[in-house]
Amino acid sequence: SNIRRWIIENDWLEAIVALPLNMFYNTGIATYIWVLTNRKPAHRRGKVQLIDASQWFKPLRKNLGKKNCELSEEDIARICNTFLAFEETEQSKIFPNAAFGYRKVTVERPLRLAVDLSPEHRARFRAVCREAREEPIANAVDRVAAKLGAGPHLDFNRFMAAVETDASGQGVKLTAKRKKLLQTALASRDEAAEPVIRKIHKRGVEADPLRGRFAATMNGRPAVVEYEPDTDLRDTEQIPLQEEGGIEAFLRREVLPYAADAWYRPDSVKVGYEISFTRYFYKPKPMRTLAEIRAEIVELEKETEGLSGAIFAFEPGMPTARLRVYADTSAIGGCEDEEYRADSRRLFEGFRNGQTILVLSELTLRELADAPTAVRAVIDAVPESHTEMLEVNDEAQRLAAAYVDSGALEPSQGADALHVALASLARVDVLASWNFRHMVSLRRIRAYNAVNRRLGCPAVDIRTPKEVNDAA
Repeated sequence: SNIRRWIIENDWLEAIVALPLNMFYNTGIATYIWVLTNRKPAHRRGKVQLIDASQWFKPLRKNLGKKNCELSEEDIARICNTFLAFEETEQSKIFPNAAFGYRKVTVERPLRLAVDLSPEHRARFRAVCREAREEPIANAVDRVAAKLGAGPHLDFNRFMAAVETDASGQGVKLTAKRKKLLQTALASRDEAAEPVIRKIHKRGVEADPLRGRFAATMNGRPAVVEYEPDTDLRDTEQIPLQEEGGIEAFLRREVLPYAADAWYRPDSVKVGYEISFTRYFYKPKPMRTLAEIRAEIVELEKETEGLSGAIFAFEPGMPTARLRVYADTSAIGGCEDEEYRADSRRLFEGFRNGQTILVLSELTLRELADAPTAVRAVIDAVPESHTEMLEVNDEAQRLAAAYVDSGALEPSQGADALHVALASLARVDVLASWNFRHMVSLRRIRAYNAVNRRLGCPAVDIRTPKEVNDAA
């Protein structure tokens, strides 16, 4: 990104030419030619031309490895003429330099902790403290529990104030290590809890929620506070440099409606550049007319006449339809994860007994190549008759690239984008995942389906294995 930024901001990039796929012997990846100069003609200054030459080629009579085409003399001349003409056509697009730039912004959500002071939870906490040689803080928690009750307490700030008061009275110093123990070994995340306060600003500091300064009431007086960020909910957004209204307008439109307590860190903002041909040249397949669909239904009815009785002559108790469930790597690995084991194993029990169909992809198998034997054995235990395999094809890669181009995911999350694309195009009933950050997220799912609608692709539904189990 920094290399692209340096080239574009110095106005050295004249054009990029997308070559046909499978141009080279040992690779099928897309290939591009960059035309660079530090002597741009006046009419090209501040602009970049993109040329889609991916369909201009001569097929080979016989494939050479992955290579199945080449550029003829006519194709080369056509590319050169398109470059020299510097005009907008179906295969030539011209953009200002800033069109490829974006601001990468870190978006935070507050940490919300609840504290359960029941005897069972305090006993587990004491065991952790004993191992860490920090029993004085466990004693303080026991005394606080006697005053506040078992709970659960949804205001961690109030709980911490009570602990600090007790510790001070007993001469116990509340070190950073002890505070960390209270957060990680005693408290637990709870969306209904109050945000954990990290800092209280002095008088005179104005509230600015988008930058993490929130108005609050402390001891009956108005104050401005900062909340502790929840690293599990931390996310990033890529905001175009040409976004009208800038970062704040984007966050108000795309983030706050789904996460009203979110804020961004101004010191985290980085500028980058990316160039995607998919965004500018992708042509969705036109939808069929109602007449065509009706004709196909009539034809299918003729072909299946007399078969409906056999299809519906099932025995009592037999399921009428089986869910096709695409399982990503996290859903499979969850079978050996303490937190997710029960739900993931129940999901795969459904695959083994044929209650549901396991949909796998080449991508999932590649990601599991180095997984522990116990994880790989989870897949091997599912009969082939209950399994469906998907290949990673060009259409899925293009759709995954469209997710990234739209800002639904970052370029570094290409594998997650490809999982969603494969599940979408296969028209599975649901994609099962424990990836709350990039998949099982309402905002992400809305973003994926917005791209799917725009490109004429099927909608995708993403759920946790627990939700799939409940619906199966």
